[in-house]
Amino acid sequence: MFARLISLFLLLTTLVSAIHPVMAQNPFAPSKPETKEEENQESPRFMMKNFIEILNNSEVDTAFRYVEFPRGISLDARRAIIGDLIEVLNKRGNIDLPKISNNPSGDLSDNTDPNLETIGTIVLGKNSIPVVLRYSEDKNRKGWRFSIEFMEQIPLIAAALHSSGLESKLPPKLIQHGMFGVKLWQWIGLLIVIGLSILSSLILASGLLLMMRWISSRLKVVVPSDILTSFVTPLRLFAGILVFSYLCELYETSQPLKVPQPFPST
Repeated sequence: MFARLISLFLLLTTLVSAIHPVMAQNPFAPSKPETKEEENQESPRFMMKNFIEILNNSEVDTAFRYVEFPRGISLDARRAIIGDLIEVLNKRGNIDLPKISNNPSGDLSDNTDPNLETIGTIVLGKNSIPVVLRYSEDKNRKGWRFSIEFMEQIPLIAAALHSSGLESKLPPKLIQHGMFGVKLWQWIGLLIVIGLSILSSLILASGLLLMMRWISSRLKVVVPSDILTSFVTPLRLFAGILVFSYLCELYETSQPLKVPQPFPST
């Protein structure tokens, strides 16, 4: 009976620690009245809001009107660049829509050129590349678009996402073949990480259990074995989660992405 109470206490402690940040916000506290800002359809925020739908649906053709292309590239090359842009923003884009200016002229303090607007970054390891819009006009459309300088870097960023130092040392079959868009070597790495996490959790939990028994014997405290074994499952789960998160972070940081250099402007 006492062992069940201990297990229940551990479960409640885990639940309380998980919901504590949410409870700290006090959702039942009286909130201040919010004033809804009317969106300006000529602002960079409105442009990006529309482009988010394109990102979610991967609509390459619809994205043409939101992009400035380098001169002299073919239609197929434009489609390829937009495909890379959608992939890069979906995987590495760091853009906070409410923080983008709702002013048609943009935020004049973020760039020396009033026609340029920085709306976020592309995160590449410990480095970042600014996402820059330019206000331009032509016979088809006027408004904010992804600038040529930013678009020239997209193929290099996409190439950095597709390859790493590890891939250059692997057989081509492990790189090319994959399931659900995940390469074969990545599936193998995931299985290895899961296996190491399970093995490490068993070792750590057993070690902690032996330590608890040693401490109880040193203190000459008689602790029933069912109480000690009741700690094994939570300890294994907790240790497995810690090891898995650490290995995933170590694996991610072991594959640094180099920040690409932009093409010289012409």
